[in-house]
Amino acid sequence: MRLEIRHSRMMVAAVLVGVLVASMVLMSVSAPDTGMTGAGKALGQAGFAYASGLRRFAAAVLWNRLEPLFHDYYEDTVLTDQLYMLPTIRMVTMLDPQFQQGYFVSAWIVRSRMGEEQGIAVARDGLVNNPQAGLMHANLLQLLMLADKDAYRPEIARLTYLIVGDSVEWHDEEERFEGLAIARDSLLSLGDDARAQAVATELARLRAEGIGLGDHDHDGDGKQDH
Repeated sequence: MRLEIRHSRMMVAAVLVGVLVASMVLMSVSAPDTGMTGAGKALGQAGFAYASGLRRFAAAVLWNRLEPLFHDYYEDTVLTDQLYMLPTIRMVTMLDPQFQQGYFVSAWIVRSRMGEEQGIAVARDGLVNNPQAGLMHANLLQLLMLADKDAYRPEIARLTYLIVGDSVEWHDEEERFEGLAIARDSLLSLGDDARAQAVATELARLRAEGIGLGDHDHDGDGKQDH
């Protein structure tokens, strides 16, 4: 019964989001092009910014409705078996293309259920919309490594050195630890043992501070990935 109620709430949220998006599209299409400048243009820009804020809010509402299901009802189900989440996650990323967790989660589900290339395509989409995000670099890097290290070697090398060279941004040190751990494995496969050892030293430092001690099973197969 609780699950049915939770799903019903999610459906209501999805409908509300749909109405919101449709109304914004309608306003955008029907609004006359007056060629205004100055104050009129500023008001138009403010309205667009307001609409963007509404889209991000709607995405957050959907995600907050979805996330408890990961833990409350499906904690014993591996992530890659939770195909039911994909339509809602896709709506989240459409509403807010900078919502990184949506790409991160869906890329692994798609990879498992639809194939490696499709999962990689989702990860690429996340990186295109979040070009400075370390999480998106690390996510794509790991999927490429799992798919074919030789075929993707140039791209794997580029992503790896961006991650270890501090050219990307992280939400927190936990996320950075994840990225560095993936990059270390990549450095070893590339034969750069010296740089891999330097990264391993940094990972050991972070562990000593209590960082990176959680679950690292990204593909949901019950095994730690690094």
